[in-house]
Amino acid sequence: MTDRERIARLERRLDRERRARLEAEAIAERVTRDLWAHQQELNDKLARRAREADDARLAAEAALEQRADRLADAAHRLRTPLHAVLATLDLLTHEPLDKPSRSLVEQARSGALDLRDQVSGVLDESETSGAGFAVRDLIDRHEADWQRQAALAGRLLVVDLAPDLPRWVRGSVTEHHQRAQALLGAALAEDGTGSIQLALRAGDDADLAIAVGPA
Repeated sequence: MTDRERIARLERRLDRERRARLEAEAIAERVTRDLWAHQQELNDKLARRAREADDARLAAEAALEQRADRLADAAHRLRTPLHAVLATLDLLTHEPLDKPSRSLVEQARSGALDLRDQVSGVLDESETSGAGFAVRDLIDRHEADWQRQAALAGRLLVVDLAPDLPRWVRGSVTEHHQRAQALLGAALAEDGTGSIQLALRAGDDADLAIAVGPA
């Protein structure tokens, strides 16, 4: 084989290798492009599913809050006149009534207390829905009890609500009432004759901060 033939063979071999390399590079580029497009499509689907899930969650939370708001509003409308009835019946129990009249007052008071428990059950249902509770419900349901507790100790109770207090907070009315009652009981157990303040403030992470001290 002459030198010219060897050179021609080598050139053909180099040309084949060059074409094979270019073809491999083209295949690799197509695969990379296809993978990138598939990844982008997958990312778009995931982002769309995340948005849909977030929208569904927000809609569910809004529906729960609206439901709880309606329940709380209905309970508030019932509870306001009910407190007036209970207060009147409590006053009547201290009046010099004859036995039949006192029995009627006690029956009426028992029925009013039962109705109050039913109304509280409506609010408890709104709390367990996961939407938290309205601070106004805590005040409406238990301020009269706190006032009586302070009055029995010969103290005047002032309930102070912070201006920035959120309408809705985490937890339940029962839980926060127990905290307030424990703090109030501890404060009333101390010697003193002046007014006492139960302060409700905005806590961390949509929570309610309760403090009791001298007014």
